Amino acid sequence: MKGDYRTLAELVLSGKQCVRCTRISGAELGKSEIFEGEEAVRRVAQAHGAKSFPCIVEDEGGRVLLERFSGERYMIVCGGGHVSLAVTELCHLLGYHVTVVDDREDFANKARFPWADEVVCADFEEFFAHYVPPQDADLSVIIVTRGHAADAECLACALQLKTEYIGMIGSKSKNKFVYEKLKKQGVDESEFERVHSPIGLMIGAETPEEIAVSIAAELVQERRRDQPSLLSSKMLRAITHCESGVMATVVRSDGSTPRGVGARMFFPKGEGAVGTVGGGASEYEVVKAAAKMLEEGPTARLCSFTMHNGTAADLGMVCGGDVDILFEPVEEE
Repeated sequence: MKGDYRTLAELVLSGKQCVRCTRISGAELGKSEIFEGEEAVRRVAQAHGAKSFPCIVEDEGGRVLLERFSGERYMIVCGGGHVSLAVTELCHLLGYHVTVVDDREDFANKARFPWADEVVCADFEEFFAHYVPPQDADLSVIIVTRGHAADAECLACALQLKTEYIGMIGSKSKNKFVYEKLKKQGVDESEFERVHSPIGLMIGAETPEEIAVSIAAELVQERRRDQPSLLSSKMLRAITHCESGVMATVVRSDGSTPRGVGARMFFPKGEGAVGTVGGGASEYEVVKAAAKMLEEGPTARLCSFTMHNGTAADLGMVCGGDVDILFEPVEEE
């Protein structure tokens, strides 16, 4: 399948999982191809020996950047209490489509959860019985209900779904109670290895807001282990609606650089830039290079920015590093 950004945006918007292979060296610099579907992603990873994404591999034609993309990320938050309020806002900021579910009307309404995309007032088991995840959904579940019984209900249901992350609030003794209850119901003990509980990173959190931060931090930590490259909703809209533009992507990052491989900044022609490759003086250099490419014509190019010693000082950087940026044209079909 052709690998242009408009095709990629269409796949992501339709919720499809895919892998994009982009040449970042050699005579075919910038040439890309997209393979659609979960099985295709596995085949590409196996063929190149890729253990995680994004990654750079070598073949006869030079270096190739492999990136996995998925559609919108979905989050189900079970419970409508104080922790849910804070964690819903943070998950929204992290780019999740958030659904909050609680069986109490006073705790499950849009006025209480303005950051949620959906708020459902229903019995937890009833909600999960009727919940149909989008195809190839990138789904996570956070369980922060008001008690052990509801937590057990939600966990039993969540374990039946294909998820990227499941987290459940509570102490180790409470979790033992929930696990024992589910084992008696026939849940295999090995399934509990999928559960992050106690939920969140151990940062000494006490208030609902602090607990929400610890949960969000754990989400980021876990997802970065094999993180799909992200195209924000704003960037997707810009790609699909612009006449033309330039995409700048970090394809190599060494030393103390602000963003890693896969970070993107899009420059739609005649409009403001979307995204970031790190900010500051180094990003200013990327902006200038993108503007030059818009003027000179749609040819992919690779630019290196070295921020060591004198160069770093000239750019206003306290510490230095090396970064390669691939500039690709985004053209009308």
